[in-house]
Amino acid sequence: MKCLIIDPDKKSRLALKKLLEATAQIKELYLCSTPQQALDIAMDNEIDILFADFQKPGSNGIDFIADLPYARPHLVVTSDKKEVAKDAFDHEAVDFLLKPFTNARLMKSIARVMKHNEKRLSNASSFDSLFLKLDGNLEKVSAKDIYLIQANADYMKIYTTKKEYTIYSTFKQVLANLSQKDFMRIHRSYVVRLDRISAIEDSMVKVEKISIPVSNSYRQALLNRLKIL
Repeated sequence: MKCLIIDPDKKSRLALKKLLEATAQIKELYLCSTPQQALDIAMDNEIDILFADFQKPGSNGIDFIADLPYARPHLVVTSDKKEVAKDAFDHEAVDFLLKPFTNARLMKSIARVMKHNEKRLSNASSFDSLFLKLDGNLEKVSAKDIYLIQANADYMKIYTTKKEYTIYSTFKQVLANLSQKDFMRIHRSYVVRLDRISAIEDSMVKVEKISIPVSNSYRQALLNRLKIL
C-alpha cells in the first residue's frame, strides 16, 4: 500500500517513517510538511493510507482528500494533543495515534486500516448493477455496461452500451454505488470506466467512440491507474 505522512515536525515524520518502513504492508512511502505539499503528492500518486498530524482542534487542511480522483485514503490522525482526538473522528479517521509513537500501537493501527480496506473492497465488488429512477419507474442497469458518466448542472447522464440515461443525482451518490477500482473521475464533469478507455491523446481521453477532456489535476493519477508498457 502507498502511504503519505503529513507532519510539520521533521523529527516526528522521520520517527513514523522508520516504523512504517519495517512493516510489510507499506510498499511506497511519501513525506511532507504541509497539506498543500500533500495535495500535490496525492494527485500524482494513488495514496492508500494518510497519516496526518493535527496540531490543534479545528480545521487541519485535509479536506482535499474527499475530492481526490480515486478512493478516499484511509486516514490516521496523529498528534501530541489528546484533545484533537474528536477532530480525528469528525474527519472519519480510521484511528488516532498519540505521540510519541510506539511500534506496538502503530501495528494495531495498521491492522485496523487493513480491516477497513478489506471491507471497502468487499463493498465495492458487491454492486454489479444499479436501479435508475426514470419517470417514476426503476430500471436495472448492469455496472459492466456503463462506460461514461457526465454531470450536467443538477442531473447526470449515464452512457451504457445499450442506451443513454438521464437521472437527477450527484457524482457522490453515483460513485458510492460503483466499484472504485473500475471507475474513476478524470474531470469535474466526467467519470469513466477504466477498461473502456481506448486511447489517450494529449488532454483528451477516448471512451468507446466519445472523446472527453481529462483535467491536468487528474491526468497523472489516471496514468497511474493504467497499465503502460
